[in-house]
Amino acid sequence: MDDIKRKSLKEVLPKRGLAVKEKELPPVKRAELADYYKARQGRGGVFFVWILIIIVLFIAGYYLSNYFTLVTIKVVPKQTTVIVDGQYQAEKTPGSAPLLFSTVTAEDSAQIMIPFTGSQPISKKASGRVVIYNNYSTASQTLTSGTRLEMANGKIFRLNKTTVIPGQKKSGKNITPGAVEVDVTADQAGSSYNVGLTDFHLTGFKGTAKYDKFVARAKTAIGGGMVGEIKIVSDDDKAKARATLQKTLADRLVKKTRMQVPKDFVLFDDAIILNFSDSLASSSPDVALAKADSSSFASSTNQIAFTEQINLTGVLFNRKNLAKQLLARADNPAANKDDNITISNIDNLQFKLLNKISFDPDKTNKISFTLSGQAKVVWVVNREELKTKLAGTSIRDKDKIFAGYPNIFKVETAIRPPWIINFPADQTKMVIEVSTAK
Repeated sequence: MDDIKRKSLKEVLPKRGLAVKEKELPPVKRAELADYYKARQGRGGVFFVWILIIIVLFIAGYYLSNYFTLVTIKVVPKQTTVIVDGQYQAEKTPGSAPLLFSTVTAEDSAQIMIPFTGSQPISKKASGRVVIYNNYSTASQTLTSGTRLEMANGKIFRLNKTTVIPGQKKSGKNITPGAVEVDVTADQAGSSYNVGLTDFHLTGFKGTAKYDKFVARAKTAIGGGMVGEIKIVSDDDKAKARATLQKTLADRLVKKTRMQVPKDFVLFDDAIILNFSDSLASSSPDVALAKADSSSFASSTNQIAFTEQINLTGVLFNRKNLAKQLLARADNPAANKDDNITISNIDNLQFKLLNKISFDPDKTNKISFTLSGQAKVVWVVNREELKTKLAGTSIRDKDKIFAGYPNIFKVETAIRPPWIINFPADQTKMVIEVSTAK
């Protein structure tokens, strides 16, 4: 111990002003150290980038899941079956009947060309309507059927039936001649009797004071007279054309009418009334034979247009009101004591309109009908109310909410994306589908 020479701190520390020389590394060691630090810095940067990507993906996933959130709720309502079989009454205007009906009308026409099958001679007298005036006295004048009316050119027309011409009417100094409208027919057949508005005298009064006081004037043009040969069509061809057009028109107009019926109303098959009329079109202006029961027309062609006209009247019932009346007479107490129900298959019930033949859409105010079949009674689910109660609530509480709807039989819920825990607050992201299939 005594041999060890103690040194002071000053002797140990380097003298001031003298630099401590670092130990220099070989060039190879220095390069390895630089690579080491560079590698560590690179690993730290990659780690930071991955953290950033995860955060961005999380935020994007959150917003995308909210954007694409959709909850579909399939509801099967409570149902039962009721036997319907009875006679009912309805009125067009409110009255004693508990049910109202309304009507819808439509019309259409179609045309088809049918060939001529032969010809036949024709001799037809012109006819029209005239007004006969009595400016002779206040006494009436009777003219018998066949009384002659003469034109200025000597053409004779005759009254179709016995007619009484009223006398003059006097009011102070004013005198109004008596007048009556009558139908007349030419004395002879032929187109020369087809005339416009013209005047006539009564041949029987010629040479008397009455001749100039009883005059007649055509109210309409007088026509239809002709003599000659005309082409005809067969009854079979007309019948085939009529059947084809009636089916085409009925199918087309019924389909069109059904598409226009409001969804709250029902139009039964037997509540549709169809009326048809047809005509053959004359191609000659000199021929006034536009009646459906005539098949004879002058024509220079080999075919003629056959036109069919259809008029449709439909009897409509409000679905809800009709269901209410049917269920009011039902034997099922669960059905006739609840207003919050409907009949889902009401269109399929057997309907028969009892006074269909005499039905007039303009005059008929009361109808009787029968309805029969198995009515499928369905309790109504208020979709909007259910959405409001579910919006924003926990999906775990859905069973409690559905339990508050005794009119719901079964519920199935489809959630997208599956990890959301609440029903969306935005009700547009909820779809409620009501199905009557159990």
